[in-house]
Amino acid sequence: MFKFPQFAIGITTLAFLAAILFLSQKHPFEAVGFVFFVGPLLLIWMAISIFKDPKGASVPPLNEKEWSYQDTSDIKPVE
Repeated sequence: MFKFPQFAIGITTLAFLAAILFLSQKHPFEAVGFVFFVGPLLLIWMAISIFKDPKGASVPPLNEKEWSYQDTSDIKPVE
């Protein structure tokens, strides 16, 4: 269930697009309420799927150094 984050992202996106369509088309309150009830559960499912994805492991920084903000005039690595 948590092995495919792309699936969770797609389903969650489609559910929230459906909610927007329901709201814009004046559908019954029960349909909109159901989507808003399921929405937080879908977001939690999506977040857990993304966090458990082994392909999403962080990449080590270049030369093992962190860089400061790039909009400053003195761009240099933090020692």
